Amino acid sequence: EGEATFSSSLGVMLSMLGAVVGTGNIWRFPRIIASHADEGGALSFLMAWAFFLWMWSIPIIVIEYGIGRYTKKAVIESIGTLIGPTYRFLGGFPLVVEFCITSYYAVLLGWCGYYFIYTCANPLPTEFATSNSTFYDLQDSNWPVLCHALAVIVAGLAVCFGVSTIEPVNNVIVPLLLLIIVFSFYWALYLPFASAGITHMFHPSWKSLANSKLWLDALSQNAWDTGAGGCLFLTYATYMKRTHGAVKLGSITPIINNIVSLLCGILVFCTVFSVQQKEGNSIGNIVDLLKFNGPANTGLTFIWMPILYSTIKVGRFLAASFFLCLSLAGLSSLISFLELSIHSLSDFGFRRVPATIIVCTGVFLLGLGSAMDINILVNQDSVWGYALIISGCILIFLVLRYGVLRFRQQFFNQFG
Repeated sequence: EGEATFSSSLGVMLSMLGAVVGTGNIWRFPRIIASHADEGGALSFLMAWAFFLWMWSIPIIVIEYGIGRYTKKAVIESIGTLIGPTYRFLGGFPLVVEFCITSYYAVLLGWCGYYFIYTCANPLPTEFATSNSTFYDLQDSNWPVLCHALAVIVAGLAVCFGVSTIEPVNNVIVPLLLLIIVFSFYWALYLPFASAGITHMFHPSWKSLANSKLWLDALSQNAWDTGAGGCLFLTYATYMKRTHGAVKLGSITPIINNIVSLLCGILVFCTVFSVQQKEGNSIGNIVDLLKFNGPANTGLTFIWMPILYSTIKVGRFLAASFFLCLSLAGLSSLISFLELSIHSLSDFGFRRVPATIIVCTGVFLLGLGSAMDINILVNQDSVWGYALIISGCILIFLVLRYGVLRFRQQFFNQFG
């Protein structure tokens, strides 16, 4: 008793959504699905992605909620508490994975901040060539390093005082971002030829189901999308009260998150197909274009969202609002990433402010490579995205070692 906790179930849910709703939905999901779309469509990838939501992400997130709510400790100490100090080293792996993800995630957040300033100060591009040039101009400048530093500093200040700042920040950020995404989705649906984008996105290419990389990327994306296995939920759950339903929140949060991802994918496909079909391009050419928006498709959202908003009378205002909210949502996710490492250091006796300084300094230094070379960022995103799968396996091992029935009885039936 007396420990810091979330004030309400709504605060828990919005903070958990803030931890995962952000660039993973708006930047990563559209580019991954576009990379697996061929002339037959993208539904095959969506089917695999939805399969792993139910068979992987939700069970692991429920595990994380249960452990964090019960132990009130971060991942390393939680594992030591549950199955013995011999296994504490296993908790180091998800900690390292999320720390490395944090380092390049801060760079992405810096891009979002840059685009917010850029859309406020410049006319929106109306064609691919101009928007593509803007994205590459950013990569060839020193702005990514500066914006990376600012992102780490702002997130560090927000996380410095724990749940007292995390909850109110997310209570504002998350609803505002969701409102803008829903409006953008609605607008994209009524663009000329938007139906062609929806048709292509939800048309199956059955032969692609035989591609093992499609399944691996679908699993990795769902883990990245929802945060399953990253122990972000485990860390935030340490601030939950036992009256906050772990199973209910563990199911609702990833479902809402994946709905947001789906909306973002649809609005990007609608925009690309609308612009390109008006120019007379074939489906094959449009599919090819979807795959080549910067190295590994990293520029897809940043290139095409300004073009979408250029079709609206108040487009610059909406574009600026979109990138502002994306920056804020990215900030809320970055806060959760930092909280994982900071909470882990706190478990070992570090005071919160020094722990925050240590973690933020490390994140900035490790992220410099990604800020200076986009190809390093692409490599980091691929490597650590797959590593999340291993982190999920560690949590599954923990439950098996502890005893599945015993885990359910003690962590959910009795403590809830």
